[in-house]
Amino acid sequence: MNKQTDSQPTNPVEANDRKMDNASTTKNTTSLSTIANKSTIVTGAALVIAILSCAGSAYTYWQQHSQNTYLIEQNKQLTSTLEAQQQIVQQFTSNTKNQENALNNQFDSTRTKLSTLESQTQKLQASQETVLNQIAKMNTNANQTWMLFESKQLLKQAFFRLRASDIKGASKLLEDVNETIKQRGDLSQAANKVNQRIEEALIKLQQAEQTDIASLYSQLAAIQTQIAALPVKEPRFYGANQSTETSEGRWQKLSNKLSNYVRIDFNVNNKTAPILTSQGIGQLKMTLDLSIEKAQWAAISGQPSIYQNELNRVTEFLNQYFDANSTQVKAIITKINTLKMKPSLSKYLI
Repeated sequence: MNKQTDSQPTNPVEANDRKMDNASTTKNTTSLSTIANKSTIVTGAALVIAILSCAGSAYTYWQQHSQNTYLIEQNKQLTSTLEAQQQIVQQFTSNTKNQENALNNQFDSTRTKLSTLESQTQKLQASQETVLNQIAKMNTNANQTWMLFESKQLLKQAFFRLRASDIKGASKLLEDVNETIKQRGDLSQAANKVNQRIEEALIKLQQAEQTDIASLYSQLAAIQTQIAALPVKEPRFYGANQSTETSEGRWQKLSNKLSNYVRIDFNVNNKTAPILTSQGIGQLKMTLDLSIEKAQWAAISGQPSIYQNELNRVTEFLNQYFDANSTQVKAIITKINTLKMKPSLSKYLI
């Protein structure tokens, strides 16, 4: 109890002083701790800044080292490239020298050839002058030779026109030939004979009838179509029931059966035509078509003998295998005979 009494302040002023001392002591302690904390933060920040500075310095050093390494490698590459370019330049220089030497040799050879060519040119000029002199001497006959060549060409064209039944064109060409020969002024016997033959040919052509090849071709094509529609003549036979024998014996029956396979014609004056099958009839009409086509070709090509032979063959087949008494066959045969009489121009060919 005494202790407690002694520890308590006996005066209120003292108590207040003690309280103020305690408060100031607390404030000092707080300020010291705050200062310590701030110094710790500053120290940490300084440490972080130092670390960052070291890292930046290390990164800068590494980057510079990398750049130096890259520059060293580029320098090596450029050095090797430069060496390769120098080798190429050296090789190009050597090649250029070789080409220059080759060109010099070629130039020397060309100069030698040029001198040789000049000498040959001089010789050629001399020969040319000689030829020109000879041509000048032959110039008097050159015009006549050319006119003779022109006359030959005109005669050939007139011949082809005549082969194509073009009488007007052939006559015009022959007149040109006659005029060309007259302009040539040749009074020899051969020239007079040629003029005479041309005049005779012109007179014959004026008297000849113009043959329309296109119409002739169309008429033959129409005949070909009509023949394709014609029925083939069927042979007539007398059966066994028309026999004068009326016996019904064994031999008569056998004879009647054989008559179906064997026919006997006692009229030997008539020409017997073979019995045609359907295939044979087709082959017959194909043969007739081929003959008419040959006749058409002969008419276009100017082959009168082939034309006549093929039409004769068609007429013969019509009389032999078709009914010559029918109106259609008679009309076709009459038309073919009319076409066979068309005038031929072969006698006017020169």
